[in-house]
Amino acid sequence: TLNSYMFNDAGSKNCSDLAAWADNAYISGWGYMNGFIGERNETDRIRYADNAGLVLGYLNYDPMEKVFNSAYSTLVYTEQGGIDTMPEVVGIGVFDGSQHGIYIGNGEVIFSSADCGYVTKEPVSNGSWTSWCTYDGVTYPQEVTDAIQSVNEDSSSKN
Repeated sequence: TLNSYMFNDAGSKNCSDLAAWADNAYISGWGYMNGFIGERNETDRIRYADNAGLVLGYLNYDPMEKVFNSAYSTLVYTEQGGIDTMPEVVGIGVFDGSQHGIYIGNGEVIFSSADCGYVTKEPVSNGSWTSWCTYDGVTYPQEVTDAIQSVNEDSSSKN
């Protein structure tokens, strides 16, 4: 299901609502299917998302009209720093070199896994997540901008 009350600000695409979207996908038991972004499969009526599709679905979902559009077809992200420099902000992306997860707070990440076949949750500390990232189309609070500047200053001072 798509909980119509999950969004704090349905009029914008923000990291808090991205985390709520991921949590809703996990709680609702979405499956993994390549090429899906959260829409229902016509055969079994289950919602599916592939790994990038979990974020793309949020970006393409219009909560006012309750429909998916096609504004975003490619997930564009920027790796910002090592996982040890990640700010404690829900909706930050985490990355392991090949798949994306969405940080939901309390040290946990939600992602759509081809390996297990569904949207799952695990501790960030499991060790596979190596960096944090931001996604084009999603707004982040000032503390994320500050963390990006801090990482950039640290890396430039080492050169």
